[in-house]
Amino acid sequence: MRCLLFFLAAVLLLVPSVSQAWTAYNDLAWSNGQQSVNITFYTQGQSGPLIDYATGQTTDVTLAVSAGSYAPRPNVGANAAQDTDAYGVFNGIVDCTGVVSARGTGIYFTVTGLDTNQEHEIVLFGNRALGSSRWTDLLLQDMDSFANDSSRSGCATYGFPSDPLTILQTGENTAGGCIARYTDIRPGADGDFELFLWPDALTQYANALMVRTLDLPAAVGFDGPSSSGNENNSPVDCLVTLAPASTETATVAYAATGGTATGNGTDYTLQGTTLTFQPGETNKYVSLTIEDDNDYEDCETIQLTLSAPTNAALGTITNHVYTIVDNDPPEPIEKIAKGTTWRYRKGTDEASAPATAWRAIDFDDGSWDIGAAPFGYGDGPYGVTLSDMRSNYASVFLRNTFEIESPAAVSELTLSMTYDDGLIIWVNGEETTRLNMPGQPGTFNAHDTCAGSSIGAPADHTNVLREAHLPELRAGTNVIGLQVFNASPADSNLTIDAAVSVLLGDMSAVEDRDRDAMPDAWEEAQLGNTNETANADSDNDGDANIKEFVAGTDPGTNAGSFSVSISRSASNEVTASFTTVEAAGPGYDGYTRHYALEQRHDLRGAEAGVGESWTLVDGYTNILGTNQTVVYTVPAVETGAVSRVKVWLEQP
Repeated sequence: MRCLLFFLAAVLLLVPSVSQAWTAYNDLAWSNGQQSVNITFYTQGQSGPLIDYATGQTTDVTLAVSAGSYAPRPNVGANAAQDTDAYGVFNGIVDCTGVVSARGTGIYFTVTGLDTNQEHEIVLFGNRALGSSRWTDLLLQDMDSFANDSSRSGCATYGFPSDPLTILQTGENTAGGCIARYTDIRPGADGDFELFLWPDALTQYANALMVRTLDLPAAVGFDGPSSSGNENNSPVDCLVTLAPASTETATVAYAATGGTATGNGTDYTLQGTTLTFQPGETNKYVSLTIEDDNDYEDCETIQLTLSAPTNAALGTITNHVYTIVDNDPPEPIEKIAKGTTWRYRKGTDEASAPATAWRAIDFDDGSWDIGAAPFGYGDGPYGVTLSDMRSNYASVFLRNTFEIESPAAVSELTLSMTYDDGLIIWVNGEETTRLNMPGQPGTFNAHDTCAGSSIGAPADHTNVLREAHLPELRAGTNVIGLQVFNASPADSNLTIDAAVSVLLGDMSAVEDRDRDAMPDAWEEAQLGNTNETANADSDNDGDANIKEFVAGTDPGTNAGSFSVSISRSASNEVTASFTTVEAAGPGYDGYTRHYALEQRHDLRGAEAGVGESWTLVDGYTNILGTNQTVVYTVPAVETGAVSRVKVWLEQP
């Protein structure tokens, strides 16, 4: 299982906390001798904090009353009759003798500092108590949601529960005792709302206000939407919270409702089905037992869902996804298997003109024969028997292709072969393997060259190419070319078969949610998002994004490509230099960057008698990048050489 994740040791509590409920009363026209216990007396042009009537404690909520048209009238008005709505709210708490009034200029009752996670209620009672018919228009505003629950007994009118306007009879409201009541108020993000006493040609009145928070049920939910852990991390406890603590026993059911992992002991086992919160408890855990297998797999997920609470309500986060991250090493990916079909050509002459062209990706091998490996004669069994080879030709040319999605993500290329007698292998035209053949790597061996010696029976050989020895792979189609040689034209046998596999780098130390071999932290820092693909060229400089990640260059500007500088001094001394980049910054945790210098002596083909393969320069085969400048002085005998630098990333 291969999974690219980064673990954050942090807990974010997303279930909102709820403040203690409170109820506050305000006498708008208080005078000496009236009730005054645990209430406030803010009138026109005044403001201050409200007081919780039950405890006498000052709240964090402020009431402000705007000026209005007239001074308060403490001797006008009366309490409501028994068994009315107003009597039920204010009786024995606020003496409703006394009014504030307005005509032409309205009065704002503004409530600020509210907890935006709670719902609230405001009640207004108005009663001039002088027998006249005066209707007061009240408008609730600056809130997100509410319900109008005002009186319906003929002395108050409004359209429907979502109507913010209430028309209240305040000229004579003793017998009716009607109130304007707005409940389930959710204030805006600023924690404020206001009740506006609308100006009219006739004077309008208000005697008392009540403001309170509404008790909300305790909310139960996961502490976050997701978490993750290694496969060998078991058991796993996913935190569920109840807020606020309840005085009753609360329960919530849970179940695995989705994900890519298989339950019932295959990938995990879910323990239990119900959480029970005893009075006062706020934290419980859904427990998972994770199976630590030996399979190399992708990330596997478990979706947990809460449902059916009792004595509680479901909170904000009812689903939680747990990701199982594998701890098994990556496995090789087979690209070409032994026994696969190849294009082949008998070595009666050179395979192409120039003689090395057949090794290139863009060479047209459509005229070559097709057959299944192994190829040969004299031993067998064979997919293709070269019955005419003995004494007629000494070598055979073979070609095949394989696909690579992101070359920079490849950490190893493995070539496995069975051969007899000599063999040379090229990948994308670059020599990678030379077995029992004369000459140094890069030496051209003509079609009629013989192997260094007879090895008798077919031999197996594996060549693992990594780091500086990896050939240059390309995104998309890559080509492997084989040329197998006999020890002599009259040799009694020949065999060739080969396989190709790749191993992708283990990036388990970083997070790569889109699985493109580029850490998300690097993508977000360099590209601004994680939507770009590995093979895209975001800055159009000829280098794919994945190459820029490996090289440490800037994918946002085409001026940031990696390059090698060649200079010649006045004394004709030639130097090659380049600057390394330390693997540091977002996305490079746990990485080191390495460099190797390679040379080839001529860009001409091998038929010109010069080597064509890249070879490592002694002393420059594994340079740790620390932002230093590397300078190589080219020996005088190699002043015609061409240089290149390989760059790769390593993890301990």
